[in-house]
Formats: sequence, C-alpha cells, structure tokens
Amino acid sequence: VTGGGDIRVVATDLLGREQVIVAPFYASQSLLKRDLALYSLEIGALRQNYGVDSNRYRESFVTGTYRRGLTDRLTAEMRGEMSDERKAAGFGLAFQPGLAGVAELAGAVSEANDRTGQFLRLGYSYTRGPFGLGIVQDWASSDFRRIGEALDRPPVTSATRANIGLDLGGWGSVAAGYARQERPGSADFEALTTSYSRRLGTIGHLNLSAFHDLQDDSRALVLTATAPLGPRSTAVAGL
Repeated sequence: VTGGGDIRVVATDLLGREQVIVAPFYASQSLLKRDLALYSLEIGALRQNYGVDSNRYRESFVTGTYRRGLTDRLTAEMRGEMSDERKAAGFGLAFQPGLAGVAELAGAVSEANDRTGQFLRLGYSYTRGPFGLGIVQDWASSDFRRIGEALDRPPVTSATRANIGLDLGGWGSVAAGYARQERPGSADFEALTTSYSRRLGTIGHLNLSAFHDLQDDSRALVLTATAPLGPRSTAVAGL
C-alpha cells in the first residue's frame, strides 16, 4: 500500500463483545524502516549517439548508492559517480512529517573540466486513497554535470515538475501536470498536460491527453486506444 489510509481492527473478547479500533497510517517507498539498508553498485561504459550509431561506447564509469533508515520516518541517502571525464557526490534525506506525505531534500557537487558545480532538490508528495499530488524543484549551477550529460552543452539550471491525479473508480482516472525547464543559451520550456484514462472492460484501454506549450502557444490532443488480442499480441490505434 502506498499513501495514506486507515487500518480498521475489530477485536472480540471471550464474551463476544466487539471493539473497533481505527488507526491512520501513511506508507511510502521513499522511506526505509529503522536500520534497514538498500545499496547498489554499477560499473559500465556510456553509450554514444544512441539511436544513431550501433554499439558505440566510450566513457567508462562507476556509480554507487547507499540508503539507510535512520528512523522509521527519516531515510538518508549517499551517492557517488565517477567516470573518465567527471565525478560527483551527493546526499539526500526523505522525511515523513506525520501523516502529511513525504518531503525530500537532496544536494550534490560535481567536478568536470576542472570546474565545480552544485545541485539542490526540494520535493514533496502526498497520496491518500484515490487522490495524489507531487512537486519537485531542482536548481543547478551552470558547471554541474551528471554522468551521461554532454560536457559541451549547458545543463538545465532550474526545473519544476508538479502533478495531481484522481482515481474515479469505474469512471477511470484524471490527471494534470506542469513542467518548466531553464537552460542557459536555450529557450525556456514550459508546458501544461492533462489526461483522462479509462479501462473499457475486457475490450481494452482508452486514453485522452492534451498538451499545451506555454512558450510558443502550441497545443496537441492525443487519443489512444489499446486492445489485447491474446497473451502475446496487442493492437494500438492513435489519433
């Protein structure tokens, strides 16, 4: 279970008398219970010109992530990245303030081309029953570089993402989102999205989405229908 809800416990004593206890809870995959650790290590080579050149790899890298539950409501994370041309290290915290969702804070520093960059992230998410929302704000200096980012192109220095959704049960689900990115030397990107999705019984699935680019005032409307034809085949139609 993800998000907030209520646990309803019915206790019956030897005389048959029942006592109903209702306790609220909030669960999140961003949190680890106290003293539980989660870690990973990746070693490989970065692919170049994906979708253009076949099997072209150049820059080797190694990355590692370690997360640990400091308490049942506070999880800490450390991450390191190193390649032939850059390196970065970061630290993050995920905190659950009672039953009011999960807040996240993360920061990182990088070094590439003998220049040091900084990164900061603030985020918040909340889910309860059919309702959910989230917002993330990133800031980065012009010299910050992650593994895989081009060294000759300025990074995104500010990024905002927000979303809200509601499950309507048998009537489907609705969602809306907002995104904005700022990159030095390039035009800013800002857009709104809305969508409606509904399952059509055993026939398939229907999705209607709308997109509005707030910078050049362009719009798009997409209707997609998906139908299973068997255990290994699916038909998709779009307009």
